[in-house]
Formats: sequence, C-alpha cells, structure tokens
Amino acid sequence: MKELFLYIIECIICSGLFLAIYRLCIVRHTAFWVSRLFLLLAMMGACTIPLLQIPVWPSETMVVTLPLLWDTHGDAPDVESLTIPSTGNWLTWIYIFGVGIMLIRMSLPLFRAMKLERKSKAMVHGAYSLVVSKDVQNAFSSLRTVYLPLMENKDEEQMVMMHEESHLRHFHIAERWLIELLKAFCWFNPFVWIASRYLVEIQEMEADVDVLHQGIDLTAYRQMLLKQTIGLDEGWVCNFSPSFMKVRMLAMTEKRHNRNKRMWILLPMLGLATLCFGFTIKPLPSASEAEKGNGVVVSGRVVDGQTGEPVVGAIIMEMGSTKGIITDLKGEFHLETEKDKKLKFLMIDYETRTFQVNELGESEEIRLTKTKK
Repeated sequence: MKELFLYIIECIICSGLFLAIYRLCIVRHTAFWVSRLFLLLAMMGACTIPLLQIPVWPSETMVVTLPLLWDTHGDAPDVESLTIPSTGNWLTWIYIFGVGIMLIRMSLPLFRAMKLERKSKAMVHGAYSLVVSKDVQNAFSSLRTVYLPLMENKDEEQMVMMHEESHLRHFHIAERWLIELLKAFCWFNPFVWIASRYLVEIQEMEADVDVLHQGIDLTAYRQMLLKQTIGLDEGWVCNFSPSFMKVRMLAMTEKRHNRNKRMWILLPMLGLATLCFGFTIKPLPSASEAEKGNGVVVSGRVVDGQTGEPVVGAIIMEMGSTKGIITDLKGEFHLETEKDKKLKFLMIDYETRTFQVNELGESEEIRLTKTKK
C-alpha cells in the first residue's frame, strides 16, 4: 500500500476532479439515477485508484552518480544536530482514530431507529413496515421501515408516506450506507463529504418528483414539506432536510435534460486517474547487463529497524567510488554495482551499515537502527 500521506493527497485530487466533472456535465443534465450512479462510482474510484500499484518497468535502469560527500572508507560525519521528523506513526494513528469516530457516528442513527422500532409497534404497510411514534419529529426511512411522526392531517401523512416509499423503492438507503462508508474511511477528504450532500439532494428531488407523478397537488405538497422541515435531523437516514428545501422546491417544476450518455465520460476520467495515480515504477535490469562480467544490480528497501516504516532519502554508496543512489518515497533503491564491492547505507539519525554485495539478495530489506542520543 502506498504511504498514507501520498494516498491522502492523491485521493483528494482524484475526487476533486471527478466532482468538478459532475458539476459541469452531469447535474441537471441527466436522469436522477444517472447522477446518483455517477457520484457513487466516481467517489469509489477516487478512493480506490490511489491504492493501486500497477508495475511499470522502464527500458533502462537509471543510476545516479553522487558527488563524494565524505570519505567512504570512514564513518559518516556527526549529524546528530540534524533531525528529520517522521510522520508515519502519528499520522496513521490519527487516521485510525478518525475512522473509528466516523463509524460510531454512522451507527448512531441506525441504533436510534432500532430503539424506536422496539418502543413502538411496527405495522405492515404493503411491502414495508410502518412505525408511527410521538418520538419521531421528522419522517425518515431506514432499511425496509418507514418512521412517521403523529400527524393529524391524513392527507399530509399520505404524502409523507409516498415520499418515503419512493426512497425505499430506489434503494436510496443502500446508497447512503455506501457513501457513509466512504466518508468513514476517507474522512479527511472534503470532496467525499460534498459528494454525500449532492447525493442527498438528488435522492430527495427524485422522491419529490415521484410523489407529484402520482397526482399529488404541487402547492399542497410544498406546504407539507415546509411543515415537515421543522424538527430533528435523523442523520444519514433518508429524511426531509431543511438545508435542501430551496433546491427541492425549484426541482419540482424544473425540466431535466435527458443526456444520459454523458455518464460515459466517467470511463476516460477513471482511465486518466489510473494513469496518473495507479502506476508505480519498478525498474529492473536486463539479463544481459546483470550477467555481463562482474556486474550486478542490487535492489531492495530500506526501513526503520523498530517501526518497519520506509526510510526516505537514505544514501546507498559504493565504497571506494562516488557511485550511489538515494531511496525513493517507498524506501526502495536499485543500484548497478559489482559483486566484489561493498555498499554503505547512511541516513541522518541512523547507524551506518555496510554490506558485501554478494551477500545481498535480489530484493533485500535493509533495517537501519536509530542512533542513541
């Protein structure tokens, strides 16, 4: 898996690009189901593509020749005054803590719904269950159950029930589960949160249009919505949300374009994102170069001996020459040398280690120990 910090940056960039395409080409130009599908696939792609590590082998192995920084036959200079902070451990723990908080936040509305269902007797209403309780302030639906407050106006109650049944028919709750899981594991990504809000807008507008298509009067339905928006927000379950009311009112009479073929723009965008963030360079030597004379290419990875985190920027020097290379962001290195040579591994705040080339394997893991202060 890529380093966490790099993954965060790439995930944010990917989701931002996909969301920009959604706003420019998809919203209000396609059917509701196309907009919903685009948002879900785009955010899933943005969160998973940076995790890919598709190997790419260049035609030649590039070797960097470094200037002689110090006598390679002696020890490295004293660099105790220089420190490079390591962010790997605390960043990982912050991420795990955030995921835990988000998962707890995600489960609370479900627990509230289960508590309401146990407290109030559920009634069978067609293909769904119905719970009517004074503890419900805003109508909402969860799984296969609709939760309604006590309402004196039966016509309004019917309209609310039709709205919530539309959510259940279109499996909006499953989409909410998916986007909330993405928010939990990518809580650091503001664009996933924005996409979640856009998804809610689309779902609410789709349910509104479904109700009006069943012959409900537009004015009466709008008045009912205004009444229902006063109350608690049940969280991620499908409900009436006050913040979207203006958009929903306009969408009821807005004619949407039927340009569903725009959905296919997602494919080249996913391909472009994969090309930018899904590949990793794996330089390997050709067999002829490796077998020529005494030459050999040493590959491996330098890690912290205690934490196992990659050591970025470590210097691998061939003793007796100025040939060397620096580890990349994954702590990996590839150096062309000779079998009878010795390699010295140096890094600030770490003890220097020396190895005979013929003692190293094809993909050796070099563990460096931090110096004692």
